[in-house]
Amino acid sequence: MGKGFMILSRLSLIFSVSLLSFQCIATICVNTSSNYKMFASTLRSGALARGHEQAFQDNAFLDYEFFSAGNDQEFANQIQNMSEGKCAIVLGLFTSRECLIAGTFLIDKKLIGISSSCGHDNIGKFSPYLYTETPPVSAFSSRYAKYLSEEYPSGEIIAVYQPTDIYSKSGFDYFKANFNKPVVEVPIESDGQFNTKAFDDFHGKKYTIIFFTYPLPSAKILVELNTHQLINNNVSIIGASSWIFDVSVFRPIKPILQKARGVIVADLIDWSKITGSPFGERFFQKYKREPLLIEILTYDVTNLAIKCYRKAVINRVYNIELFQTCIKDEKHQGISGEYSFEKTAPFANRPIYLTNMLDRI
Repeated sequence: MGKGFMILSRLSLIFSVSLLSFQCIATICVNTSSNYKMFASTLRSGALARGHEQAFQDNAFLDYEFFSAGNDQEFANQIQNMSEGKCAIVLGLFTSRECLIAGTFLIDKKLIGISSSCGHDNIGKFSPYLYTETPPVSAFSSRYAKYLSEEYPSGEIIAVYQPTDIYSKSGFDYFKANFNKPVVEVPIESDGQFNTKAFDDFHGKKYTIIFFTYPLPSAKILVELNTHQLINNNVSIIGASSWIFDVSVFRPIKPILQKARGVIVADLIDWSKITGSPFGERFFQKYKREPLLIEILTYDVTNLAIKCYRKAVINRVYNIELFQTCIKDEKHQGISGEYSFEKTAPFANRPIYLTNMLDRI
């Protein structure tokens, strides 16, 4: 009786330890909140979740959950709740604002966050707990400054930015720091309103408008400029680095963009390698269109998380240091191309292309 009781107790202890070990396995949590300034009404949470879902499916990975929030406070509460629960890896941080909100929680609770699109340089302070699949905003701004300084013909430069938005203002500030020619500043309000009188002196002249605003307010501004006959063959347009993440915002105003002398935008991938690829063909067969950049990057970021997660789980216990080693010490091949991370910075090392926006819409 006593011997049997001891055996039973031992088995119970083994079971308890096994259960505890199983509960230590980290869950990947995915935010699908849609930021309308960045993605507008055309890209709902379904599209934001699509790349994540496909990657989980392709990898037969089940240990994940989705969440969404209606505002910054709800988002912060969600991150706080996850940090106190079973989530150890957070995906779906789309905007720089979301990354800046989440970063403090990630460091405090020692969680890993991986973004598909955050670019604000200040998220570097959250390394090595926050990573992003894109270069920093400063890199995009420097690329634009180089283009306008060396490769573009002379003409006035008009910069459109939103002073109250951290992404917009930082992008513009980095541009000014790297550009040594005069710039006419056109600040806009949070609702996209601005004073068109800033353009009065440019009627009939050649000039370039460079945007540092998210797609939705940018599209509204372009419509307003067109109403005042300020978009024509004398005007060149350079889009903010965020434009390429959701080009669907600009499809309804393509006729307006076609009036311009040219529309240049920064891009992160070689689209010729997407068209006709197994991923591209499978996506087109399912959704009857090409994938958006944000969908490609969310697919890649999820594959990265799964790969490093599996390397970081030893004997059913998750080790965050192994996860960080996987991210920082390896080159990663995704649908978007090959990329890697600096040892002390969270931004992906990858080329920045300047492409014709009209080809994407």
